[in-house]
Amino acid sequence: MTRWEYLPILESEAADVIRIDSTRAGGFTESRKIATLVDTFGLPVTMHDCTGPFTMLAGLAIAATNPNAMYQEVVRAYLHHIYPLWVDYVLTVHDETVPVPQRVGLGANLDPAPSERPGCHARRTHIDR
Repeated sequence: MTRWEYLPILESEAADVIRIDSTRAGGFTESRKIATLVDTFGLPVTMHDCTGPFTMLAGLAIAATNPNAMYQEVVRAYLHHIYPLWVDYVLTVHDETVPVPQRVGLGANLDPAPSERPGCHARRTHIDR
């Protein structure tokens, strides 16, 4: 959902909390705009995980910079078992808090060669245009 799809929900007071998934909302910039819009209605936002490590990191960055952020959803099983397979930096949860990465960008880099891992099978599709 973009901010234009959230607007009628906010105007009709149909929600108490707005959850944002930056991957599905149109990216980092649109997610920040949604959080700001929600703040103008005096409501909190929460940031969604479960779509991948960069979605979680983008959500964390947005939550860290918006005063109406309530929390960043974190699936610890993904942090421990899935995300390390795809990125070079994974956050650690300590006392129900997650530190904001101090690295460039969102704080992690995509593994450049996941297809080279044992047991991984990759197929590339080439499309002629």
